[in-house]
Amino acid sequence: MASVLLIEPFYTGSHKIWADELLNHTIHQMDLLELPGKFWKWRMHGSAISVANRIKKKYDLFIVSDMVDLALFKSCLNAPNKDTPILLYFHENQLTYPWSERKKDWDRRYAWINYCSALVSDEIAFNSNYNKNSFLSELPNFLSAFPDNQNLETVKRIEEKSYVLPIGFDFNKLNRAKSNFENPSPYILWNHRWEHDKNPELFFNTLIKCKSEGLRFKLLILGKSFENQPKIFEAAKIKLSNEIEHYGFVTSKEQYLKLLWQADILPVTSKHDFFGISVLEAIYCETIPLLPFDLAYPEHLEGFDIFYNTEEEFYQKLKSTLSFTNDFNKNLKTRISKYDWSQVILQYDDRISQLTN
Repeated sequence: MASVLLIEPFYTGSHKIWADELLNHTIHQMDLLELPGKFWKWRMHGSAISVANRIKKKYDLFIVSDMVDLALFKSCLNAPNKDTPILLYFHENQLTYPWSERKKDWDRRYAWINYCSALVSDEIAFNSNYNKNSFLSELPNFLSAFPDNQNLETVKRIEEKSYVLPIGFDFNKLNRAKSNFENPSPYILWNHRWEHDKNPELFFNTLIKCKSEGLRFKLLILGKSFENQPKIFEAAKIKLSNEIEHYGFVTSKEQYLKLLWQADILPVTSKHDFFGISVLEAIYCETIPLLPFDLAYPEHLEGFDIFYNTEEEFYQKLKSTLSFTNDFNKNLKTRISKYDWSQVILQYDDRISQLTN
């Protein structure tokens, strides 16, 4: 049994859940070193020093989140851990994060930190094939933008030590929260961050259009909001006031799961999703998904008739789902059950054993 230190400097939300559940399920002796999940830019710059200085004993392996500047971290390690192998885990990557949604000039510093971290790690795990492939595909373009000494040969080195370790789910928690609802009209769910990369404009404008055509539905608007949230949320709160049954972040996990089980339809409009935790949770709670044929979604559920390619196709499929009785396809649950921690942890423990033997 290996002695492992899991380092997560952005200990909140999905990062926190992943870290906590990995600790709970692994067969290895694993400690957690965390920092509060805020000030993400400062975490990427400064967390390496903070966490390295807090390590007081020898470990067989470090598992380190992509929010750490791994090159700086290694330079700050104490002598007993200088040669400890490091598994770098990518929840997301800054090379293909949609910065253009927020500002015109992409800040390359954070992509550079991701690149350098990948370069100096012993192995690299991504949470999805989409995350891995998008990172590796964009690396040559990223490096080619520099004036000379672009080090393009390093892309191959990074690729050779990269693989996928998916996010795990405790589906038993979702099963225990199950409730039966008799909804008089379809309940539509939004359970994502209130930010532009989730494309709320397409989501709400399509629903407003459906309402204008006389289609009946109710809305459950969940997810975390921010100070500079897209203006469409306030506009939709007015235009869809009669349809909204819930509006705002739910602090209680029990209440959140109850609302997932109440929902009937999950129209997803995201432009950015490296894995899709909230989407898979809702599908497991038997909401009928409508997903873009893009991002990480096809690798989870390709083969099902739940995808769209254009905004018009999204509108037509959503309208059809609202207009007719649609039964949830329980084969969707069967497909995503492979992400239960009882199965996923075997992959993690195997990689830990190989890295520490």
